[in-house]
Amino acid sequence: MKILILSAYILLVPMAAAAAGNDVFSGNQSEQSQSQSQSQPQSGMSKALPAWSLDKFLPCNAGKDLAMEQYAYSNVTISWSGPVKNGKAHGRGKMTRYADGKVENVYDGYYVDGIREGQGRITYADGTIINASFSGGKMTGDVSLSKPTGEKYNGNMVNYRYYGKGTYYFPTGDKYEGVFRNGQFYTGKYTFNNGGVKYYQRGTEVEKITDKESGYNPKLNEEVTEYFDGDWNRTTRKNAEYYRLITYSAPNIPKGPVRDYYKSGVLQNSFGALYIDYDYTSINVYEGENKVYSKDGDLLSSSYFYNHVLHGPFVEYYENGSMKTRTAYNLGKYNGLYESWYDDESPKFFAEYKDGIIEDGHFTEFDRNGLRAEGFFEQFVSEKNSWAYSNEGVHASASYNSLMFNVSNPDKTYTRVSKMFAADAKSYSAEANIRKDYARPGQGYGLCFDYVDASNCSMFLIGSDKRFTIISYKKGNREVWIDWKSSSAIKDINEVNNLKFFYISNQVVFQINGIEVARINFTPLSKSAGFSVYGAGQHFVKDFITKDYTLR
Repeated sequence: MKILILSAYILLVPMAAAAAGNDVFSGNQSEQSQSQSQSQPQSGMSKALPAWSLDKFLPCNAGKDLAMEQYAYSNVTISWSGPVKNGKAHGRGKMTRYADGKVENVYDGYYVDGIREGQGRITYADGTIINASFSGGKMTGDVSLSKPTGEKYNGNMVNYRYYGKGTYYFPTGDKYEGVFRNGQFYTGKYTFNNGGVKYYQRGTEVEKITDKESGYNPKLNEEVTEYFDGDWNRTTRKNAEYYRLITYSAPNIPKGPVRDYYKSGVLQNSFGALYIDYDYTSINVYEGENKVYSKDGDLLSSSYFYNHVLHGPFVEYYENGSMKTRTAYNLGKYNGLYESWYDDESPKFFAEYKDGIIEDGHFTEFDRNGLRAEGFFEQFVSEKNSWAYSNEGVHASASYNSLMFNVSNPDKTYTRVSKMFAADAKSYSAEANIRKDYARPGQGYGLCFDYVDASNCSMFLIGSDKRFTIISYKKGNREVWIDWKSSSAIKDINEVNNLKFFYISNQVVFQINGIEVARINFTPLSKSAGFSVYGAGQHFVKDFITKDYTLR
């Protein structure tokens, strides 16, 4: 398979379809699926930790011995008071965790080969106490938690977050009983100290709970088969499209890899998990390697999860076997080079990311016909000297990918231009997501282009009444290309509208929310782009993108 690597950049990369989130039929496994499942890790935490993991073996006892610590950031150190075996904490003792030299918490419990296993108690610096159980270094299962403020929790917890069934007691006498998801109320009943109640279902407050529990109660410590329909709802073997082979060490707690199969017996998904809910697949907690396969047994994606977020290397393939995407994640955010291709192996998108942000804003993208775009995703903060402004009733402030104009003068037109296209660019475009809090009829806001100075520029504006206009100034003389005109493409004023213009073949094409609204013959004086606002109000600009187009 040909892999093309460019030292270039991309933008607006579609999120890869995560392999997680599926629950799963039992039939005869093919030789292919059996061999693949045997290659998966046999526990939630391998003792050989990957370099990208935030679980790390840290030195303790003056650096002589080691113990694994979760969320082992660079400022974390530990000290161990307890037995040691083969240079690792082993047996019962006390582990003190420090952040920047200050005590964060003390763990009193058991280690096996440097990894927490079994029962233990964690006492935090603020007096919070958690009695919990650990498996492979991960906190899973039932816990009891108490805070010095009087709050208490009894129920399931996964990696220091409330997950699954539990009861939370407030010092006021209120309590919540039900299912938690990532520390938030999910489905359950909240009772006030005066007897009043309110209900939650799937994270939303409701009049009453209509979801019914399945009553599923699988056997523990032996492999069981679970059946699912095409939408991953539990069903009978007769009606199943998928099945799952899984072993539970405790209620909702899987032991070893989880394997999902198509009803043909071909492996569909193999993954690690810390928690599997019997009724709500959306609150499963995925951990470790995750591989997804096609009905023919071909690998479609390979990824890794840390605490249910993508973390580490990620690759994705088309069903024809060619590579679709290759990148890496850092706690759910793109980190490093992002590369993607079309199914004929021709290049598609490329970008360099750091913690979810495109470094330097530059990217490269291609269409299937070979048209190449060298683009720029405006980072307003790093370019704030060009964008920030405060004068004459106008204040402009910048954040990473957005800009806010606060205009107090109702008769003021404010224009800010920063981006210049390449001098030899034959075609180019600019777009942005724009919103305004309020406006009077006749007031507009949008893109500025062909800017030389305030007396020589053009504007593509929308207004509060779902109309748009295109105007141009030449030596101070105003020319209306399109007078205020209604368009169903425009959303309400307090909603985000995407405005875009293309210059190509001596024409400018104007789009609102992806719909062409005008096309005008045009010879530019200046290859530039920015924003114009007219009238008082707060204007928000986000995701400003410019592109120069060339043929490969």
